[in-house]
Amino acid sequence: MNIITRYALIAGLLSISLLGATAHAASPSPFIRVAKDKFHFEQNGQVYMPFGAFYCDERHSELDPLAYWNHFNKQHIAADFKLAKSLGCNTLRLLFMGTVTTLPNGQRTVLNDDDLAKIDFILTTAKANDLRLYVGPRVTGSTPQITQDQQLWLQLVRTLGKRYKNDPTIFCWELDAEPTTLVGYPGDKQFWQKWLKAKYRTDAAVAKAWGLDPKTKDWQDAVWTELTKALWHSGEMDTSRNKKPELWYLDSLNKPGDQMLFDWQLYRNDLYTAKIGKLSKTLRAVDPNHLQSLDFTLYTFPLVRNPGACGWGGPYGYSGSDIKALSKLVDFFGVHAYPYYVPPFSTEWAESLTKDPKIFNNQLRFVETYVRYFRANSGLPVVLSENGWHGGDGDWQNNTQQDQQRWNLALVEATKDCAVGWLNWTLRDIPTHDRGITAHSGLVEAAIAVKPDTQDISPLSEYLYDGELPAEQQNKIKAWGITFKQLAQKAATDPGYRFIPGKQITFSKRQLYTGTSTEVDLLLKQCLQYERCDVILK
Repeated sequence: MNIITRYALIAGLLSISLLGATAHAASPSPFIRVAKDKFHFEQNGQVYMPFGAFYCDERHSELDPLAYWNHFNKQHIAADFKLAKSLGCNTLRLLFMGTVTTLPNGQRTVLNDDDLAKIDFILTTAKANDLRLYVGPRVTGSTPQITQDQQLWLQLVRTLGKRYKNDPTIFCWELDAEPTTLVGYPGDKQFWQKWLKAKYRTDAAVAKAWGLDPKTKDWQDAVWTELTKALWHSGEMDTSRNKKPELWYLDSLNKPGDQMLFDWQLYRNDLYTAKIGKLSKTLRAVDPNHLQSLDFTLYTFPLVRNPGACGWGGPYGYSGSDIKALSKLVDFFGVHAYPYYVPPFSTEWAESLTKDPKIFNNQLRFVETYVRYFRANSGLPVVLSENGWHGGDGDWQNNTQQDQQRWNLALVEATKDCAVGWLNWTLRDIPTHDRGITAHSGLVEAAIAVKPDTQDISPLSEYLYDGELPAEQQNKIKAWGITFKQLAQKAATDPGYRFIPGKQITFSKRQLYTGTSTEVDLLLKQCLQYERCDVILK
């Protein structure tokens, strides 16, 4: 039976058969915990199933509508949190931004009084609406990987942990989201040198393993330059590293089984684990009450190459994140799951997703296999902390609200035996955003109006009507929003979700970290033959 048959709008929502499970007996606690089965969450001894959305306020004309911190509006937040509750949401994912201030003595601090006042208001408003918050603490303009900013990040989580450790409104602290391990910050080279010494002991042994001549002058520096210059970075990252990428690796430069490339990928794994480990341990020391998570995107799955990383399918398409090692630091993983334009679906355009049963089936099976990878390699709960409509742009005129409803309903059904939570991207449509996924994937329509003939949305302010829509229009629930509410209500009263193991397929890290895109595509196709497939990395 193919997945289309299995998940075809399932003859009406209320006929969905959820797998039976009972609430787990546990000591009551107002904080959300991981249950004894390491699959569910629980609160006060009852199963807690996160259903919700990512929150931002889209009622403005800034280029980045997700940056609500800079146009913080209490009235909007209060209204939106009330709306979220009415839609059946029990969880909202959002960011707490720490503003960086440089003092007269040159010292930098993060989190000013205005930031803390905003956080206090958000928590009070969430509590009033019985919402839990999936919080991503962020340093403005930075990532946890930037060595120069490490003290800011540690200060951020230490302050937040101490201040809010006793507030059960917080579901979890999301330490990082969608990382690719970027190399070249201060200290990274020293970590590389220590890493090699621990593995090989001598430079001669390293050169021998890599097939290099140890007598060549400065060969170690040449290798470092060659490996680091190919990594993709955004402009902001380039500034932080004080260097720009000089080479875009293409797939032809992959060397299957190559020891130097394999060592580099393992080093990137360990580098990220070390950096995020400091953050996790610092936060855990001051706040033992709240869960910690890391959120990953599709190219963390080593059977998918990141097309934005140095050419399609190059060796740096692998994100550099060791899920097994990271599982020792956090309590669960969040994954961002969308139908996506990736091999082996490279001829399947997004606009065909809901029109072609084969594409629908392949993409659904792909997402399911991707989600299962995290569970299979960590043994921890997995939340679809960001999921929804198309991953990227598409021919939106040819898709309907019912197409969106059909995909998302099938996605929940396909992953309810390997995941325990679904947070939609986003609460509202954001029509001013330049990516179709954000413009169209909300539970409700936007609270602002955009000129219908918009083609070029930059600058956005040229296309916005003045003022907000009437309240009855701005809260117009979409077809998917209605279905989502019914799903959330059912999960709250009958949380019949349990993990069902799939067909285990084991791949070696060397095979996936150094293989060509063609080879990796074939391995992924092999996995998609099974209704449930648990990819194990050795």
